[in-house]
Amino acid sequence: MNFRNWETMRKDLAYPDAHWTRTEKGVFECDADYYAKSGGILEPMPRYEKFYEGLRT
Repeated sequence: MNFRNWETMRKDLAYPDAHWTRTEKGVFECDADYYAKSGGILEPMPRYEKFYEGLRT
């Protein structure tokens, strides 16, 4: 975990409570659930939706 504010950043993820957002002995475990959900990267993230809301045409 190289992110200083990971716990704060984790709240902005599409799946903030997924087990793969936490480390086990310093390692993120990317299992079948992680890959089935693409790590959440393809899901809407409310914080960023609000951020870009005014830029839509």
